[in-house]
Amino acid sequence: QYPRLTNMTRDYLAIPSIRVPSEQCFSTSKYLITDTCNRLAKKIVRAYIYLKSWWE
Repeated sequence: QYPRLTNMTRDYLAIPSIRVPSEQCFSTSKYLITDTCNRLAKKIVRAYIYLKSWWE
């Protein structure tokens, strides 16, 4: 009934695992982590990747 909420809950409550293929993860993060924007915390990058995967 609520597919996005289901995905969010599954990611938040599940044992950490890689749900996104590694190529997709690296291609997403290359636009987020650049020479001028390289001090983002690991939590922020992870949250961005989760949010992007939930939105799609």
